[in-house]
Amino acid sequence: MREEKIVESYVIFDILSVMKQAGFQVLPPAFGQEGGKVLKPRGNGILLTEQDDLESRKTQQLIEAMANSMRWYNRSRDMENMDTMQHHHYWHPDFHWMGPTGIGSSHTIEEYKDFHQRPWVLGFGDRDLNEESGGRFMGWYSEGQYGALGIWDSKYSVHNGEYQGIPATKKMMTLRDFDWYRREGDYLIQNWVPMDVIDLFLQMDVDLFDRMHRQNELRKEGINWWDLPVNGFTLSS
Repeated sequence: MREEKIVESYVIFDILSVMKQAGFQVLPPAFGQEGGKVLKPRGNGILLTEQDDLESRKTQQLIEAMANSMRWYNRSRDMENMDTMQHHHYWHPDFHWMGPTGIGSSHTIEEYKDFHQRPWVLGFGDRDLNEESGGRFMGWYSEGQYGALGIWDSKYSVHNGEYQGIPATKKMMTLRDFDWYRREGDYLIQNWVPMDVIDLFLQMDVDLFDRMHRQNELRKEGINWWDLPVNGFTLSS
């Protein structure tokens, strides 16, 4: 914003959801819940009045503390153990994490660990980078019980482990990601996470549009992706 007008807009569409609705499966089935409506904010999701500064600061401090705790994870030391990130200090036990198609949504801390966090850090576990992240960091924003942050083409982690069937490339990954949060009391209870999954896989040398086109060619021959072996054509790079 500048002089009370919008000067920049960054947009991520869940194109993978459109592909899936059209009958194309370009990634392995997600561990999390896919499809259906995204949960709306608990309570009032539209703020029409000025919010209490203390409540806004509490939200921002909680989000920043949670983000910093994720850097405590050390892949070579912790592997599948998520405890070093101290989720229980920041996330409500029944919190809802609404992720993009390909990852899906989780509706408890345990689902979050099992369906997203563990596979993610095993693939991208070097988040404590000692170099400039580059790209665009939109900053931290909070208003009342809601907060947000965003990054665009920022260095995130080395691809140091298998993710979604793609072996480690050892490349430095950049990420396009937005996060919206809702705090309830002392915990974060909702998190909406649009992410450019297509761009992420392209960096791993996997073109998801190419997978869709090849599936479409097979469809013309009367062959659907669900008729193929799990490790066959549809999920190869």
